[in-house]
Amino acid sequence: MQSGGWTGLHEAALLGNEEIIMLLLKNGANKMIKKNDGKTAYDIALEKGYNHLLHHLKQEVNL
Repeated sequence: MQSGGWTGLHEAALLGNEEIIMLLLKNGANKMIKKNDGKTAYDIALEKGYNHLLHHLKQEVNL
């Protein structure tokens, strides 16, 4: 984890890199980690308009 709470998953979302996101998730990356500003990788991808990443980063909630 980098300064500000950034993870590799946050960085890959910022860059729109689907291949890296899939690799990180396959190897256990936690998509629920929030940066210091409260944003997840999903939030970053959404803000950047990377709709092709959202299904990978979506949080599954079991109610």
